Amino acid sequence: MNKHKTLKETILEALDEELYSPEEYLTEMSKVADDKSNGGMMILISIDQNRIGEPYFKVVDNINYNKAKRIARISFLHPEYIIHKNTDGKTNWTLNNKEKKQFKALLEKVVDRAGHTVWERTIIQYNLDKYNINELETEELEFENYTKKDLQTKALPYNLPMPDYMKL
Repeated sequence: MNKHKTLKETILEALDEELYSPEEYLTEMSKVADDKSNGGMMILISIDQNRIGEPYFKVVDNINYNKAKRIARISFLHPEYIIHKNTDGKTNWTLNNKEKKQFKALLEKVVDRAGHTVWERTIIQYNLDKYNINELETEELEFENYTKKDLQTKALPYNLPMPDYMKL
């Protein structure tokens, strides 16, 4: 036992290592939506609490993450890809025109009784996973009250304009 740690800290650390392997930390993801057409596509949120920078979400080329071969990390703020190392063998995915149209249609699709689109559900899920802010709290966040810096350091506003992802 490390002399600088209390017994409680040592036990909690051992339990954490046993219960949550590094692989689990890397694969914790929230599925937002999927589209089974044209080979499939799924939108996910996977949060690294230590990451600083542009907020993004993931899109994979299958409705089952484990079967997906390609992954795109896409900015919430701009029609841009976020380049990141893939630790699970997937290749970075640059969507072609047909895939961009499918992706855009998926984001615009209304998915629940409240009338939320996939775009809005993606923002809600991001805020929940990253900042532990629930749906009602997210719906109160207004884009007009944000600075450019706020968009990278705070929960995303519910009415964040969707970038023109056809320009990806």
